[in-house]
Amino acid sequence: MVKNTGNTSGTAQNGYLLGVVSDSCGVLSNNRFVVIEGDTVAPNQAYQFILYLTAPPNPGPCSFSLQMYQDGGAGLFGEQISKNLTIVPPPPNAARDWIAYE
Repeated sequence: MVKNTGNTSGTAQNGYLLGVVSDSCGVLSNNRFVVIEGDTVAPNQAYQFILYLTAPPNPGPCSFSLQMYQDGGAGLFGEQISKNLTIVPPPPNAARDWIAYE
């Protein structure tokens, strides 16, 4: 969840998005997450971006950072959001170890 602390409304049409600054393990599905077409994020309004993560094949530490961005305008702005994850191995007999039979 991010909050518009500025004095301008953010929309997809005026280029506002959540950009990936770093992704050490490639867990993010995209490098840009746009404001949904038709949504307007008014000043002082909070907005929820939905991100899909894909676990890397190897367990271990992983981190990513995100920051608001305006295409064709301010570029990166606002506070950077950083998350640290620990990727754990799948449990024994996980679905990926099963074989499909017909």
